[in-house]
Amino acid sequence: MNSIEHYKQKGALRKTLLVIVAMLLLSIVLIWGLVVTKPEPVMVLQATPALKVTLTTVKRQSLKPHEKLTGRLYPLRSSSLNFEVTGRLAERLVEPGTAVSRGQALLKLDQDDYQDQLKQAQYQLDIEKRGAERDRELLQLAQVNVVLQKNKQRRIEELSSRNMVAKSQLDDMHQQGIALRADVQKLEFATATASSRIAMQQSKQAQAERDLARTILRAPFDGYVNEVLLEQGDRVSLNDPALTVVDTSAYDLQLQLRGELLAGLSLGQEVTVNSVGNSYIAKVIALQPDPDLDTNTHKLRLRLQGQGLRSGMLAIANLPHLPLNQVLTIPSAAVMNLSGESYVFVYEEGKLNRVLVQLGRRVGQEVLVLAGLQVGQSLVARDVVSLRDGQAVVFE
Repeated sequence: MNSIEHYKQKGALRKTLLVIVAMLLLSIVLIWGLVVTKPEPVMVLQATPALKVTLTTVKRQSLKPHEKLTGRLYPLRSSSLNFEVTGRLAERLVEPGTAVSRGQALLKLDQDDYQDQLKQAQYQLDIEKRGAERDRELLQLAQVNVVLQKNKQRRIEELSSRNMVAKSQLDDMHQQGIALRADVQKLEFATATASSRIAMQQSKQAQAERDLARTILRAPFDGYVNEVLLEQGDRVSLNDPALTVVDTSAYDLQLQLRGELLAGLSLGQEVTVNSVGNSYIAKVIALQPDPDLDTNTHKLRLRLQGQGLRSGMLAIANLPHLPLNQVLTIPSAAVMNLSGESYVFVYEEGKLNRVLVQLGRRVGQEVLVLAGLQVGQSLVARDVVSLRDGQAVVFE
C-alpha cells in the first residue's frame, strides 16, 4: 500500500511541473509576439522657442568716477627719544601703553654729577660778580693815588730844581707813578671786561642747568608710550635709543597715486575712508605734485580721526577722479570679449547683431563707449557669452 501511494504522489508532482513549464513557455511566446508586432515610433519635430534676453539702451550721462586705494594707518606723530647726556638710568617711570601728557617725565638719569656741575657754575658766577665789584672800587682808589702821586711828583721836581732833594728821590717818584698808572690800566681792563666774564659764567651756568634738565626725558606731546628700550641701572651713552612715544589722537593714511588721479584732488579736500567696516571722513594734508622717478607715482597723505582706529590697520580710500560730463555708456555686463576685441549684441527686429565696439574706462558698473554705438540703440544687457550673431530672441 505504501508503494502505491508513493507512485500516486510522484505522478501528481510531475503533472504540476509540466503545467508550470507550459505556462512559462506561453508567457515567453506572448512577450515575443508583442515585441515583434510593436509599431515604429513616429518622430514629431517641434520648433525651438526663441531665447529670452534682457535689453538695455545706450545712454549719454554724466558720471563721477572714484577709485579705491588701500594702505595702512600710521599714528599722527611718532617720536623716538634719546638722552643728550650720559649717565646711569636711575628711574624708569613709564611702561609701554602708558598714557602721557606733554612735558611728563618718562626716564631719569642719576643727577649727582650734574647738580655738582651746576653748583660750581653758580659759585664761579658769584666770584666773578664780586670780583667785578672789587675791581671797580680798586680802580677808583688807584685813580686817586695817581692824582696824589702826580701832585707829589710836581713838588719833588720843584725841590729838585733848587737842589733841595736828591736826584734818586725824583727817580723813585717817576717809577712809582709808572707803577700806579700800570695798576690803573689793569683795573680799567678788568672793569671793562667784567661784563664779558660774567656773561661767560652765566652761559656756563645755563649750560649746567640744561644738562641737569636733560637728565630727565620728557614726553614731547600728549600720547602713549609705545616702547621702552632701557632698564633701571643701564649705562646710557649719547644718542642711545631710549623709548618711543606716539600720538594717536589722529591717524595718517599714506598712498601712492597714478598721475590721472592727481587732477581730482587738492589740499584740504575731504574724502571717504573705510576701515574695519566703518566709514570715516579724511582730509588731504599732503599731495606730492612731482612724481617719484622710480615708481612714477605721487605720494598722498590723508588724516582721519575716529573711534576704533589703530596703527597698522588696513584702510581703503575712495578717491575721486575728475567728473565725466555727458559721455556715452553701456553696462559692463553687456560686453563680450573675444580674441582681444570687444563686442555687444544689438537687438534689431527680433534678431541679434554682433557689433564691434571701442570702449574706454570702466566707471562702476558702466563702461564708456568711444566708437561703434549710438544713443538709444537697444542691446542685450547681460549673459552674452552664449549668444551668437543672427540669433532670434525675444526680450523680457
